[in-house]
Amino acid sequence: MSDHDPAALTDAELDRLLLEAHDDLLRHAREHTDPTTGLLAFMDDHSDDLVILELRALTQRTQKRMPEGVPELRDALLRADLPDPYLKHLTYLMTLTQALITVSDRYPNTARAAAQDLARELGSARAIAQALGLATDLNCAHAIAGDLARDPNSTRAVARTLALFDALNRALRHAIHSVRGFDDYARVVAEVIDIDLNGRLIWTSKSVFVLVRAVTSALEAESVDLSGVNVSHLRDLDLDVLAGAVWDRATTWPANLRELVERHSEEIGEGVFRVRRGTEREPQDSVLA
Repeated sequence: MSDHDPAALTDAELDRLLLEAHDDLLRHAREHTDPTTGLLAFMDDHSDDLVILELRALTQRTQKRMPEGVPELRDALLRADLPDPYLKHLTYLMTLTQALITVSDRYPNTARAAAQDLARELGSARAIAQALGLATDLNCAHAIAGDLARDPNSTRAVARTLALFDALNRALRHAIHSVRGFDDYARVVAEVIDIDLNGRLIWTSKSVFVLVRAVTSALEAESVDLSGVNVSHLRDLDLDVLAGAVWDRATTWPANLRELVERHSEEIGEGVFRVRRGTEREPQDSVLA
């Protein structure tokens, strides 16, 4: 445990601590609202950079729609499957947390639709689980969710629901143990989830909010190179989403952002610029003037 006990912190104190410390999921109903659906098919040398921008924008929207917006963020992270190991761990933690909350919510009668959703979500998390060496934990939960999806009203439904809860609980405890090694921020995330698991994990638990904050910080730390890239088609871009992004004269911006980006960037090399972050962001003359 760290010197700070997350259980004893207020939400404001926890936020402050976190700031200090830093294939089959394409569900038909969400295809029309998920902003990364079209983006992930856009394959070129900058595809990961564009995905990160979209995910940054999505985390901003998610924080304004807590906790209802979390499943959409989880879906997008699973689909993106970015290479950063910390983001993989956070995506896996979010998937297991959301699955465990769903099972707790629906117990003792897990409806067919919920079980089918769970089976799809856990199935889509398999690649991440394999990359993290945690596939064995996930396989057990996925198999039970599949049994429930096929026959949710059998005499064994209650026993299977309990077994699924136990399997997800074990998988999540193993996953938070493996994420602790990254940094102080990751340890706080693991501790908050551990505390919630010892109580009752629900949609409004601190774990849900901490995971979204952790994903936001991890995405902010990712480097983004937009040199020569046309981003005029992307929606919800602003200076926070673009913070730290590198660009050049060949970058194409949305018309409403071009001047703003130029005034809030600095030249870091000949013809190469970087969008300033937070407190660096006093407007200046255009770097292209």
